Amino acid sequence: MNRIKEWLEQDPQRMHFIKIGLVSLGIILLIALPTLYLVLSGVGIWYFVKKAPDIRKRNLMIGIFIVSFVAVALQTPTVTKKISSSQSETKQTATSTTSTASTTDTSSSIEEAKRIEEEKKAKEKAEEERIAKEKAAKEFQERGETLVKQLEDSQDASQVKSAKETVNQIENNDKKTELLDRIGAIESLISQKEEEKRAAREAETKAQQQDRIVYVADHGKSKVYWYSKDRMPSKTNKANVVEMTEADAIAAGKRPSKKE
Repeated sequence: MNRIKEWLEQDPQRMHFIKIGLVSLGIILLIALPTLYLVLSGVGIWYFVKKAPDIRKRNLMIGIFIVSFVAVALQTPTVTKKISSSQSETKQTATSTTSTASTTDTSSSIEEAKRIEEEKKAKEKAEEERIAKEKAAKEFQERGETLVKQLEDSQDASQVKSAKETVNQIENNDKKTELLDRIGAIESLISQKEEEKRAAREAETKAQQQDRIVYVADHGKSKVYWYSKDRMPSKTNKANVVEMTEADAIAAGKRPSKKE
């Protein structure tokens, strides 16, 4: 009994349909019994008149027939009304059930469509972000290659820093390594050229010092030398000024005058 009760409580509509079934069964029995008595009494009248004549039993059958007929006549409107009511209630229940199911299905369909639309938008956004990221990475790579090419052509040390900063933002590690190696090669070349220029300047300066004449006051004992006698102090005794090459002056521990 408990299991049956639990089974009925799980779905209230089950109890409703069972009640309708019981009412319908009661209606059927209500119609069937008087009708059955009516038919049987009619057969009894015929039997006790034709087959086994018996006035007392015939009269009894006639009485039962009249009572059954009246009962059937009285029950017909009521039964018809109950049947109509039962049918209407069943129809309303079915309509309500169908409406509820339809509403549930519609709601589920809307939620499913909404979920699919949201997933579609999320995928589209992710795809847009991926494309934008790939585009930015490609632009960085192209800019890095352009800057490295310009650096190779110009061999300008001032462009090295900018090229390195751009190349370091490239996501493709192989391309980044390649461009950094090219920048390193350019830096080595620039350093080599700078060293060559420095050496050339030193050689030129040394050559100039070998031939350039300077003037040293006080019979060549002064600690400074001058490139022109006219720029020496006015109190200097020009007769005591000694001429020598700048290389000799430097070798003697002398330095250029700061006043010149």
